[in-house]
Amino acid sequence: MDKDTKKILMIATHLSQFFAILLFPLVVFLVVDDNKVKEHAKEVLNWSISLTIYAIISSVLILVLIGFVGFAIIGIIGLIFPIIGAIKASEGTVYRYPLTIRFLR
Repeated sequence: MDKDTKKILMIATHLSQFFAILLFPLVVFLVVDDNKVKEHAKEVLNWSISLTIYAIISSVLILVLIGFVGFAIIGIIGLIFPIIGAIKASEGTVYRYPLTIRFLR
């Protein structure tokens, strides 16, 4: 796999959160042999799982009205962090998403 293909896969893995939240990074993680591309996919998977957990917690907290604020924050960071990750991937570095629970190491 050439350098440009790897870079495109790394960027697409971050941006796939807008379309195929867990499917694309999981496929990349399982199929691609390159360690750097796998590192990006692993980071996106951890972030997506963490974001899903935060959304579940916010949905429960809606009963006390705090969940609405949680959903707003989740929506904002769910848009901003993948874009930052894609920009960092285009520069060749791995973006460590803040607030991520590291399920895959």
